[in-house]
Amino acid sequence: IMRLFFSVLFLLMNFQGYSQIIAPDLYCVKGDTLRWSLPGNTCGAENGYLIYVASGRNGPYTLLTTITNLAQTEYVHTNSPGGSLNYYMTTDAACPAEITLHSDTLDNNSPNPVTIRYASVSGSTINLAWTRSTSPEVVAYILFRKDPDGTIIRLDTIPGLTYTDTGVDPQKYSYGYYVTAVDQCWVSSTFNFEHRTNLLAGSIDTCKGTMRLVFSGYQGYDSLNYDLWTGINGAPAVRDTNLAFEPYLKYDVLPGVNYSFRIAAINRANGDTAWSNVISMQMKAATVLRSICLTSIDTAGR
Repeated sequence: IMRLFFSVLFLLMNFQGYSQIIAPDLYCVKGDTLRWSLPGNTCGAENGYLIYVASGRNGPYTLLTTITNLAQTEYVHTNSPGGSLNYYMTTDAACPAEITLHSDTLDNNSPNPVTIRYASVSGSTINLAWTRSTSPEVVAYILFRKDPDGTIIRLDTIPGLTYTDTGVDPQKYSYGYYVTAVDQCWVSSTFNFEHRTNLLAGSIDTCKGTMRLVFSGYQGYDSLNYDLWTGINGAPAVRDTNLAFEPYLKYDVLPGVNYSFRIAAINRANGDTAWSNVISMQMKAATVLRSICLTSIDTAGR
């Protein structure tokens, strides 16, 4: 948001005939080490880069040091008081009457974690989505998957907010996911809450004319509803009923009809939806015994 603000400010000032003194791009703080990229001001000679510090986000800020080596891109805050500290930078340049811009304000804490929006089964893959970290220094997200045997593997590092996992078999297994945020110094946020896919399975009782649907339940939402979606003979699935979570659901069916079932886990807080796998079943008509003819009875064993 801050970068967008300064971009708009830059355009407005240029449009009105003004210019500005660009700050170094302070892109990460790792412990007591600050790292930035050079601003490249052309309005006048640069004299140095000023680093300001405060213990609280809203200040007051004091000048920590002035970097006079214009090629320097890193600074270690020696004799740091410890705890949570906030930093920003400006450029001291010979550009009279021009506006001095600030860098982003970064703290020395880990980036803020993200929230997974859903881990949703789509055919033989699982689609993931998550919220953007509120920390301005975040440049990418690391994805982790918990396999059915409990092993956690690192999947990928990407800049976006969605991912499709193709190395899974969601028709047979439930999978867990975590997403962490990282900055350019590879400082990572904490793990968020695990989101685990909902695994749906079913069985048929031919004699009773019912199908038994069993689902593991979706993990990751504080409060959720389950919707059952049913398709008949290849027709598009429709919402069938609103379910309270139970270990299984008994569903009355007709012989010779092909049914497909899928369950949607809906986050009550914001409507995000995570789908289970799809199962298809057909009940064959049971042979009805109408009469029996006895031709002999073996009584030898009595």
